[in-house]
Amino acid sequence: MSLGATVRTQRMPGKVFLLRLVLGALVLITSAWLFGSLAEDVVNKDAPLGTIDLNVATWLHSHATPAWTELMFFVSDLGAPLTVMAMASVTAMFLLWKRQRDQLLLLVVAETAWSLGEAAGYLAPSRLPTGVR
Repeated sequence: MSLGATVRTQRMPGKVFLLRLVLGALVLITSAWLFGSLAEDVVNKDAPLGTIDLNVATWLHSHATPAWTELMFFVSDLGAPLTVMAMASVTAMFLLWKRQRDQLLLLVVAETAWSLGEAAGYLAPSRLPTGVR
């Protein structure tokens, strides 16, 4: 980075943060849209991806053991709302302790987006097969 760019960045830290926040939000929105499109294809079996998903699920079920099933439930539970909120709370306390307010704001924005996604999941009916936990 040149000396001129360094001086400009030091004079406008708020604008640099705002630019990063906006770019991050655009990446997040684009990624969510892409994920939604892929998920829709998988659910409706519209694309080869849906067929691949069905083949992988069939293979996993045919090779299931109680130990692997428990391991998979454990890994799934790491994404449970209580676990995610606990990890976010610990991270928020650490960021407050380190006085990293910009990163704390980004964490709050990310957690809010995640919470809205969780709420939308409760409002939409689940299409899980019978017997899936």
